[in-house]
Amino acid sequence: MVQQIKLQSGVHDIRFGNRALMEFEQATGRSLFEGDLKMSIEETTHLCLAGLKDAARLANKPCELSFDDVLEELNEPGALLEVMRLFGEAMPKHLQGKEADASKKPKEQATK
Repeated sequence: MVQQIKLQSGVHDIRFGNRALMEFEQATGRSLFEGDLKMSIEETTHLCLAGLKDAARLANKPCELSFDDVLEELNEPGALLEVMRLFGEAMPKHLQGKEADASKKPKEQATK
């Protein structure tokens, strides 16, 4: 699901798909599926950048923002909370799809 986030430089598409989650894990060494969801400013910045890159890739466009750019963009009051709100909205749908896929595979394999 592609969402939109308003940053200092304007409105940007953002998507928290598998690629964004994997990029977050590679950048931080932390899985979002283990432990609590408390994040540092650095982790939230990595999450935002990963989501921006994922949406840009989906649109076949380059992501023009660097980590430092995103960190600066998140200085806007409420921007960090907006990243977490959008991530929270995206995750239930994302996880429901994964759980549905996972629950189908064992049954399909067992009947073959």
